Parts: sequence; structure tokens; C-alpha cells
Amino acid sequence: MNILIVATLLSTACGEGFKNPFDENMEGSLGGQSIYRGVQITFYGYDDNDDGTGNLGSNAIAMPGFHKVATEDLGTYEQPSTLAAARSFGPKGTRVYIPKYRKYYILEDVCGACAKDAAVGKTRVDLFVGGNTGLQGPTLRQCQYSLTKSGYQDVIIVNPSPNWPVASGPLYKDGVCNTTTYEVP
Repeated sequence: MNILIVATLLSTACGEGFKNPFDENMEGSLGGQSIYRGVQITFYGYDDNDDGTGNLGSNAIAMPGFHKVATEDLGTYEQPSTLAAARSFGPKGTRVYIPKYRKYYILEDVCGACAKDAAVGKTRVDLFVGGNTGLQGPTLRQCQYSLTKSGYQDVIIVNPSPNWPVASGPLYKDGVCNTTTYEVP
């Protein structure tokens, strides 16, 4: 049944004639999209983001472009949220779709833990959650912990088509954490 759900999502997003990427171990490709399995997804916010000099409590991003500061945007293809990764992950502005959350992100920041993982052949992405204008308090940290699952078990799609389904609403806003996830085989 899981394969049927994925096949339906893939055919909806990419049209007929797609190759099922989940038949491969770590990655596959689908009409120019790259699917990566075994990825660690973590979360960061204003409170634990540093300004590039080690000072926490910042909305600064290392590679401003689409956004000027770290932003949890609408999560659509047109309005993606900020993603941090190792510099080796891809060029600034690389779009990523996270099927588990049904949201789009854009590479605009650098993640130290992601770089350490990349050095040993692992992939980690860090997704920005919450507001970007001030400290959010302990509920933001609790939300980040509840969203992060241990192990390298997630799936991401790099350079996704704009046709993937999108869940409405932010993952964190005004002290409320949205932990809704969608099954991805």
C-alpha cells in the first residue's frame, strides 16, 4: 500500500513514465529531481541560530538570496522556508522538498553539524522553524526536539518539481508546534 501511495504522489508530481526512486538504496532520480534516502532532518530556530560569529539568538543566514533572513515561509515552491546544510550539499538557492512534512525549502544557510556529517558520508539538513524577529523561548526548543527523529531515516527531494502536495500552516508559530507528518515509504 505504501508503494501505491508513493506511486500516486510521483505520477501526480511528475507525470507518466516516472522511475520509482524508492527501489534504490540511497538515491534515485526522477525527471531531474534527486531523491535521497537515509537523511537526518533536524530543526533550528531564532534562539539557537548563530550570527556567524558564535552569538546565538539571530535571524542571520550565511547565503541570503530568496530571503534576507532565516524564514519559516509558506513552504510552497513559490514561498519556500529556509534550509541549512553543509556547503557541499549544493549551491545557494537549491530547492528541497520534504515529503514527510509536505513542504518546500531553499538552501540559504550553513549548518556545522551538517558539515561534520558530510565529512563522513552522511546527509543532514536543518530546517528553520518559528519566527525570525526575536527569541521564541523554551517551547521552540521543545518543538525542535519533538520534530527531530533520531537516525538517518528520512527522504528528501532535491531540485523538486513544483507539483508536490503542500501542507498548510507553519511547523511552529506562537508557541504551537505542528508535529503532523505524512507517511513516506
